[in-house]
Amino acid sequence: SYPSALNEGLGMYYYSIRQIVFVAIGLLIMFIASKVPYTWYKSGIRRLKIPIVFAFYAVALVLLILVLVIGKAEGVAQRWLYIGPVSMQPSEFMKVALVMMVAWYIDRNKKEINTRGTAKYNFLHTALLPAIPIGIACFLILLEKHLSGTIITGLLGMAVMMMGFWKESALT
Repeated sequence: SYPSALNEGLGMYYYSIRQIVFVAIGLLIMFIASKVPYTWYKSGIRRLKIPIVFAFYAVALVLLILVLVIGKAEGVAQRWLYIGPVSMQPSEFMKVALVMMVAWYIDRNKKEINTRGTAKYNFLHTALLPAIPIGIACFLILLEKHLSGTIITGLLGMAVMMMGFWKESALT
């Protein structure tokens, strides 16, 4: 980063300082998020009566669609969204939203997940329904030509599913 900054006419520590600022912002957001009770995420937006995790997932979906329309391409991949002076990759936002969404689904449907019904019933509740938001997110990220992000998002969603179902089945 030092030679790049000098070649671009910036201060020699420009990129280092910029990364430190982003780390500080990230730590602040993590601290604030850790102080929010998990029950708040499970609760709904009162007027709309939808869980907050749905709203978070919906915003992430909108951002993934927006990046396909107005995102900035770097090379072949079009994965950066610029909102004013801030740039972001919506796929990173989606990873957090997807973890919250799948965890919410598992928590909300404990009874159906633990029911030992027919194979079709078990497949529906333990594989198909939680895989739908994962599949939608992975499809949109793949359209950005962001294969590594697609793989990481898919594996993250499946890991949350497996851990949630393992925990739920261990309790019965």
